[in-house]
Parts: sequence; structure tokens; C-alpha cells
Amino acid sequence: MSVELNWDEVLRMVNATKAEFYPVAPIDDKNNAKRFLRVERDGSVTARVFLDIFDMDVRERVICIHYLRHRIRHFYSEDIGINFTSRDAPWDFGVELSTSERFNVEITSIADSKQHFEIAKREERLAHYSKYKFLPVHEAKKLAKLFGDEKIDEYLQAAIAKAKTNSDEIPNPFYAQSDRVFFSGLLNPTTTLTEQIKKAVDSKISKKHSEKESTVLILDNRSSAYDAPDYREAVQQLSSYWSNCPFLEVWFYTGYCSDLDGMNAEFSFAPLKITKEQSDTLRWLYENQINSSTGRVTWQG
Repeated sequence: MSVELNWDEVLRMVNATKAEFYPVAPIDDKNNAKRFLRVERDGSVTARVFLDIFDMDVRERVICIHYLRHRIRHFYSEDIGINFTSRDAPWDFGVELSTSERFNVEITSIADSKQHFEIAKREERLAHYSKYKFLPVHEAKKLAKLFGDEKIDEYLQAAIAKAKTNSDEIPNPFYAQSDRVFFSGLLNPTTTLTEQIKKAVDSKISKKHSEKESTVLILDNRSSAYDAPDYREAVQQLSSYWSNCPFLEVWFYTGYCSDLDGMNAEFSFAPLKITKEQSDTLRWLYENQINSSTGRVTWQG
């Protein structure tokens, strides 16, 4: 007889400590949430939850919607209309609000290392395509190269021999109706979060695109190692860096779960560079409305 455990029960069984960047609400009934356990050399276990959306175009759109929800909820007193005016031209999104404000949104990722980012993308790819009973030959080949074994290779050779083109669909050898568990070795980061943030922002500053002064830069946190203490240290160490940063705003975003329309979600936006008005609002919220020892304004939905 099998017994289905919820995630919090699993954490108690392995004596895991939740990271500070962690969802407040239970996630068992949420979509696109990747549950992650990081086991250190001393045997301690840290639990993380990541927004798990394989398609980068969709992921960026969801993050942009999360940002707009965050912005309107905290910095406006009335409902606001939103119009997307551009996509990848050259910034990820052009946005116009019913208040007549116009700005761009640019999203870039931060991970522990290039190796960690590549591992995460491979796992997301398999988890995404495992839902389909049939796959194009070219996608089956990619998955077999990443996760194949002798049995799968033999199956693919026979199936591909019957296909006429790489676009033809064949039965998916990775099809599964249940979640997968991945095990992988991860090295500790060789640089600090401060250095990672500076590198990511500098790479965007070096772009020759115009309108940086009206562009919001969002750093998509995909790290399994960096946590809130590293963010707080980065804020202190980079305090003088932002005076020469041309971007209108810079936010450190951590996504935990979301439907693909950006709703039924939980996420956090930690400020790195914001306007004076935004700073005053967040300071007021901290002084008047926060009842949490972590100093976070939290809401889900």
C-alpha cells in the first residue's frame, strides 16, 4: 500500500530547514512549483521551492505579470489598466499604464553557477515533456542525449527508423503521469551573491540599447545556495554602486509557484534600486503593517 505524503510531511521526515526565501502558503495544490532539497556535506538539509516553467518566453511573461501585480498592489491606490506595447524590441517588454506611465521591463537570471543553471534547465525540460504521450523526433533525441540509457536508445532507433522527418511524432519513451525525482551533485558557488548581482547588472548596462533610464531590471533568482542573508549582505555592499546604475529600478525576484496567467501565485520582490516614492512606501509598510519577524510584506493569490 502506498502512502502519499504532502511536502511539509517530507520536510519533517528529513529534518529539513526552510530557506528564508520560501513560500508562506502551502504549495501542495499549487502549479509550476519545483520542490528542492539541498543536502550539505555536514548532512544538514535546506528546503527550497522554485517557480518551474520550462518555456523561457512564458516564464518571462509570468514574471512580468508578477512584477506588475507587485507594483500596482503596493504603489497605487486604485485599479490600473495595463497595455503591453512591445516584446523583445529590444527590451523584454514595453509597458504602458492607464496613468500614462511608460516603461520597459527586462528580466535576467541569476544561479549558483553556469553548471547549476544548465542542470536546472535539463530537469525542467524533462519534467515539461514527460507530460506528453507523443513527441517530435527531434525533441525525443534531445531528451535521450540528456537522460537516455541503453533501453531508451534501442527504442528510439526503432521508432526513428519508421519516421520520415525530425518533425514526425513518436510515442514518448519518457512519458510519466507522476512527478519525477532528480538527484544531482552541485558545487558551492565560487562567487558571492554581491558579485553575481553586479555581473548581471553590468552585462545589461553594457548593452547599447536606449531607454535604460525608463527600464525596470528584474533579477530572476534561480539559486539553490544564496538566501536572504546573502541578499542583505549584497544590499549593504552595493549601496554606492547604484548611484551609477542607469536603470529606473532593479529588483531581486524569487518565484515559488504560479498559474501560467500569473495568478494563484506566490513570489517575492526584494528591492535593490528603487525610486524615492517606492522607498517611502515600503518603509511605511515596514513600520505600520508588517507583523513578521522576517520583515516581509507577504500576500498570495
